[in-house]
Amino acid sequence: MRSYWKSGYLAGLTDAAIAEFVVGASSLPSPLSIIERQPLGGAVPAGADDSAFGNRDAAFLYNIMTTWTDPADDDAQMSWTRDFFARMEQHATGGVYVNNLDSDETDRVRAAFGADRYDRLAAVKAVYDPDNCFAGNQNIAPALVS
Repeated sequence: MRSYWKSGYLAGLTDAAIAEFVVGASSLPSPLSIIERQPLGGAVPAGADDSAFGNRDAAFLYNIMTTWTDPADDDAQMSWTRDFFARMEQHATGGVYVNNLDSDETDRVRAAFGADRYDRLAAVKAVYDPDNCFAGNQNIAPALVS
């Protein structure tokens, strides 16, 4: 199985965002692919400043998960996902759940936490992992210590 995904947060479900979901769902490039929207709330916004979990003020999380089997389809599947994600971005908050970042999205790691939280985590990493041994994930590099 081959897969590629993009994800983001929505402040709400506008008619325009719903329309994009409908267009996306009606044009999925593989029967193995899904588009999902998950409502947030409840305990998610609680303790927003006290943890590493960013973007707790978002109302919804959305995932575009494209799955297929033939390597010859890689470019087409990934292009569809990127195009749909680009259309969704006009409705999104700009944040992302860190576990939903794909390997080509290292530029979005900061958006997963927010600037202040990211800087705080980088400072912690400088103390406890200054050599960046734990870098096999969507990495937060240790802050430079002056």
